[in-house]
Amino acid sequence: MEKKKGNEVKKTTKHKTTGRKVLILLLLGGALGAIIGKQLETVQYLGWINSTKTFGLTKPLDLDLGVITTSVTVSFKLSASSVMGMLTTLGIWN
Repeated sequence: MEKKKGNEVKKTTKHKTTGRKVLILLLLGGALGAIIGKQLETVQYLGWINSTKTFGLTKPLDLDLGVITTSVTVSFKLSASSVMGMLTTLGIWN
């Protein structure tokens, strides 16, 4: 969308933060889903809801430059309940 002001054309970014909002909603939905899944784990027929799959770098990746040493570990732990929470927050957002 463009707005004209005198001889200037100023572009407005109406949906600039949409990506950030979606990411925050996905993280919140996943966290809430994981919390609810942990609580429902003890219910007899809902034990499957908290079964998880972990992927990513499970062992730390070490970088030693002599002066500075750093370790990086990135892993994602997904469960059925966290995916349901993510989908629910996206459904509510739309």
